[in-house]
Amino acid sequence: MRKIDPTAKLPPYRQLAGFIADDIASGKLPRGSKLPSESDYMEQYELGRSTVRRAMAWLREQGLVETVATRGTYVHE
Repeated sequence: MRKIDPTAKLPPYRQLAGFIADDIASGKLPRGSKLPSESDYMEQYELGRSTVRRAMAWLREQGLVETVATRGTYVHE
């Protein structure tokens, strides 16, 4: 299982974003699929909500995901 390294040069939010980007590139998270909830990522990687939100914001900036209000975050078509 992948783990966040709090002592790594790359900040935790970028590590998480990298894990998600890898899942998208590999097809584990196919286009149009819904990502797990923030709470799921918080629990799985032992992160705070703000860290998960920063990761999602970074992925949105990269054009990899889109967030639909009250619906969740999806892999960009």
